[in-house]
Amino acid sequence: MSTGIGERRYPCRRCGGPLTWSPARRTLACQACGAALPPDAPGTSPAAVIDHPLDVCLHAEAYPAQHGDDNDMRCTSCRGIARFARGVAATNCPYCGSPDIVACDAPHDRQGPENIVPFLVDAAEARNAVARWIHRAWLAPAKVARMARSGILRPMYLPFWMFDAHAMGHWDTGGGIRGISEMDFEDLPVCSVAEVDPALLECLEPFPAKSLRRYDSRYVAGFMALRSERTLVEATTLAHARVERVIAAAARRNRAAKDRDKLRVSKVEYTRETCKETLLPVWLMDYEYLGRPFRIAVNGATGVAAGDTPKSVVKVALLALAACWLIALVADHATALALPARIAQALWWTLRRPFDG
Repeated sequence: MSTGIGERRYPCRRCGGPLTWSPARRTLACQACGAALPPDAPGTSPAAVIDHPLDVCLHAEAYPAQHGDDNDMRCTSCRGIARFARGVAATNCPYCGSPDIVACDAPHDRQGPENIVPFLVDAAEARNAVARWIHRAWLAPAKVARMARSGILRPMYLPFWMFDAHAMGHWDTGGGIRGISEMDFEDLPVCSVAEVDPALLECLEPFPAKSLRRYDSRYVAGFMALRSERTLVEATTLAHARVERVIAAAARRNRAAKDRDKLRVSKVEYTRETCKETLLPVWLMDYEYLGRPFRIAVNGATGVAAGDTPKSVVKVALLALAACWLIALVADHATALALPARIAQALWWTLRRPFDG
């Protein structure tokens, strides 16, 4: 994995041990003595999250040194960013009034996350979610279920770019039929860590918008938080590609079957595009089966699980035999019904043969 974000340490006032974020108690708690801060610390009501106009952020990323006559300042208290005209003395944050403001290079200041959805699912709940998911994957070998009970689950905050936009997609079927589909997208997530499968993360969505908070390092105490790897340009390209797929799928649902495969989105127009950097909570379990790597993930806020599992050769073979028997049952009813009895007789004869004189 990529490098993590260095965070503050919070000592327990009772025993001096480290306080860590407890998903079950929704506050900082000591693993040694059980002491905890009040449930409303670091805060249970969402502060105003930080959104930025996408075009402004893209321009700032492309031309980081060209700010004209303006200065961008970040508040170290609320992490809000404001722009002041050059020469104007910026002494207080316009959002919270704090005097602790510092210069930053861009409206989205890539030095750290701006928003966060804290872990709300603890390790026991995540392990139960993995077990339930494997139970539904009934073709998985029994050994995989045992791995789920004893495997290592890693809690991790993954960095995401999240996008809001109103999109208008122009499509045609190649036969003279054209149309327009409009959709609103809110908090569309694009992971900034390239090595995590985006299809797997999409299966974990949605992350609850009501749990989105302004970033506070206390939510990360005791957890690994990875740094962003993708640039905003790369993330925007991926977000637009996903928007196009969603619009195309919605347009195909309303077309006749003969036109669905021919439908293509020719252009998408975007308005009111905004973006924000956010940490989202994910539990990961990696394991190997017969030398092949597999991964199961759990949404750290909702408990939704997804992943990939190997297929049991025995279960697949039994399923194939059952399918063949059903086909035979349709083709020749009498022979199919007699087949199980004949197989049983053959097995019994095979078992008895060594003992017959």
